[in-house]
Amino acid sequence: MTLPRAGRTRRTYPIPVIAMITVTLMSLVACTGGPRSGAGETEVKPPPDRPAELPSDRGVGPVALGYVAGGVSYVVLESGEHYLVPGDLRQGGRATLSPEGRWLLRGDTLYDTENGRTTTVALAAAPRSWSPNGRWMLTECSSEGAGSRQQRLDTTAGSTLDVAGLPSTEDEVCGAYAVLDDGNVVTAVLPAGSGPVREVALQVLDPQTGGVVRQIDVDLTSILQAEESVVGWLGLHGLLAGPDGEFFLGVMGGVNRSTIGVVIADDGRPVRRVEGPAGGGGVPVAFDDEGIVVVHGDDGNGAQVSVVAPDGAIHLRHHLPPGAQLVLVPGRGITI
Repeated sequence: MTLPRAGRTRRTYPIPVIAMITVTLMSLVACTGGPRSGAGETEVKPPPDRPAELPSDRGVGPVALGYVAGGVSYVVLESGEHYLVPGDLRQGGRATLSPEGRWLLRGDTLYDTENGRTTTVALAAAPRSWSPNGRWMLTECSSEGAGSRQQRLDTTAGSTLDVAGLPSTEDEVCGAYAVLDDGNVVTAVLPAGSGPVREVALQVLDPQTGGVVRQIDVDLTSILQAEESVVGWLGLHGLLAGPDGEFFLGVMGGVNRSTIGVVIADDGRPVRRVEGPAGGGGVPVAFDDEGIVVVHGDDGNGAQVSVVAPDGAIHLRHHLPPGAQLVLVPGRGITI
């Protein structure tokens, strides 16, 4: 793929990950889920009897996923227990779940699964990404009012901060793409030129000042092959912040359709290639302590949620039966 560049200067781009994930998740015809713990495959179907709604007077424990079946919205706990969620989780693109399953955001309501408390938060745009520890959430950009606006939500305080130093209106997309455990945000600096891109710089920024805290220079020439590239028409193909300071960079353009990305260390060194389910079609949606979480659409057998472990093994986390629609996985929510 030839990547257009305007001029010879280096420009800063955020990552349009959510758009890609949105299209794929919304195309899933089947889903539901079950507890993450336990050996082997776990399939969970809507319960025969109507379950209780999420309580406001007590905690229920971590949420494993959310789905809609028959017009009813459910969340499934790590324990496998179902709860009803009022309204439709799909509406408005404002539903998201933190990586550890503690924080459930629906619209402007933040629900704490540890104690059942809710907090009203004023968000200008839909969710974009979470910090690996689940404390911080970064929104998309909003063009409402004067200029673009991107926010960082602090779940522990229920407060938001407008991220400083947004790109100018001449850039194709807006804002930082990820937020780290310390609350700093990350953007990408891409080189000018055309053809496959294998060298990028990730800039960690202070969201209060927009100042550069550190730069991570990434060179993937030793690990990418043929026409594989980490950059497309609108910037990086995808980037996920993971535990221990690692990052996942999405890769496209290769002969092998199952190749989905590369994991890099906190200093930019390539650690390993990531191969998804055979035949391609898997979309990486999260990076947790077990590996890269991949959602695969329904091929007639029901959709699947798998995790690609560091050793390359692919473990089925949830096998999703037909008749329902996946809405939430830890670290991600759909955007309509």
